Amino acid sequence: MSIKILSTLGPSSLNKSTVQALEQNGVNLFRINLSHTQLEDVEKIISNIQAWTEVPICLDSEGAQVRNGLMVAGQVLFNTGDLVIIHSCGVIGDSENISFTPATVFSQLRIGDVIQVDFNSASFSVVDCHSDYLTAKVINGGYVGSNKGAVVSRPLKLAAITQKDEAAFDLGLKMGIKNFALSFTHCAEDVAQARNIIGEMNLISKIESIQGVLNLKEILPRVDQILIDRGDLSREIAIEKIPFIQRSIIAYARIYETPVYVATNLLESMIHSGTPTRAESNDVASTLLMGASGLVLAAETAIGHYPVESVKMITAIIRLTLNEQIKKQASIFWFTGMSGSGKTTLSCAIKNILIEQHLRVGIIDGDTVREGYKKKLGFGRDEVMQNNLHIASICQTVRANYDVILVPVISPYAEIRQKVRDLLAPSFHLIYLKTDISSLKARDPKGLYQSADDGLITDLIGYSKTTPYEQPDNAELILDTSDQNPIERSIMELIEFINFTR
Repeated sequence: MSIKILSTLGPSSLNKSTVQALEQNGVNLFRINLSHTQLEDVEKIISNIQAWTEVPICLDSEGAQVRNGLMVAGQVLFNTGDLVIIHSCGVIGDSENISFTPATVFSQLRIGDVIQVDFNSASFSVVDCHSDYLTAKVINGGYVGSNKGAVVSRPLKLAAITQKDEAAFDLGLKMGIKNFALSFTHCAEDVAQARNIIGEMNLISKIESIQGVLNLKEILPRVDQILIDRGDLSREIAIEKIPFIQRSIIAYARIYETPVYVATNLLESMIHSGTPTRAESNDVASTLLMGASGLVLAAETAIGHYPVESVKMITAIIRLTLNEQIKKQASIFWFTGMSGSGKTTLSCAIKNILIEQHLRVGIIDGDTVREGYKKKLGFGRDEVMQNNLHIASICQTVRANYDVILVPVISPYAEIRQKVRDLLAPSFHLIYLKTDISSLKARDPKGLYQSADDGLITDLIGYSKTTPYEQPDNAELILDTSDQNPIERSIMELIEFINFTR
């Protein structure tokens, strides 16, 4: 499958039989969450996983996150209106005492600060400050578990990489780990700090704060993938807005060709149940249809009762979603021909006609894609292939949104066209616009032929002796678009062909 599955390992799954079962059912990457792993245990955990499976491991940092400490009996009930002591050093928390990490948090808290813990399970407002403790009032009661994430009502200065993260990353590198995740990536500087440790190893930046969302433009070019943590995002963004934020992030990441993992609550009910809810199944499918490149199981496989069943369910939804996409995918009509053969002109003309037939029609223009590419492309064979394959990738990503996609593009080489056909089959149709040189030179919409005659261009595809145009021998439709053939005739032939084949 092209969709990746990232599975978090924990008490429920950190054993040989479960890890191997997860691998057999499609897991592509195992995650070690350093927020819930003691540094002294990291080496043994990595060694065990490497002995059990060849699936790669990802070390996921603690990052710039506030957490509460350990709580007595696993979780504690805080009642609204009660007073609680916030300690400067770590304590075992109870209904009257609590502490937070990292240690730098305590000195930054002020009277009036509000601390929300464990997805708003409980909220505390600081009412008094002392050198070694603070007094806070419970303004929203609820249960708080050990080592849960917390959000303070104003920004605090937190290190992007903790000392524990750095030590764990260094250890991971020595043990052959090649995948790392940076929690709470806020900006490019955070990425730079991680790169200083791991170099060019695969880096997943986790987008789980407003700052991370706002700084996506500077983060995306510097990382290999991103991960949308919807849980931590919902601490700062209203939960009803999360689906739309998710869609926007995925769409924006596509521009930079950056794969996107999506995490949090995908199959939350499967922590305790053998099957998910209908809402969860729909959420996973919708996330895939938005264009997510991978899905992350966290609590479901780390502490849940049904880790293997959770992966099986994710795999089943992925397969069904991909099959449905194939059924509903748009027919793609790939217009190839030399510059000036009429590829764009015909595409625009028939688009308007097809829209009148109530079809959803998209045009992905080769020149437009080339101009928007993140690095300047020339017209060498390798660069033409790169642009063609990039266009094919875009077609595959958006084809579920259309009935017909028209692609006017310079696609002069048989090898490249076959690669594109293989990627976009079965609903792919090659249309070759055959035009005599005299007609091309008479039109010359970009002045390319004149420039070639003047010696300014020495490698004009199909015109220069050194760069011939390989005419296709497997085109589904060949149109003569020389000047002696009226454009209306070509339009009619195209409309008839498209309506017959799609």
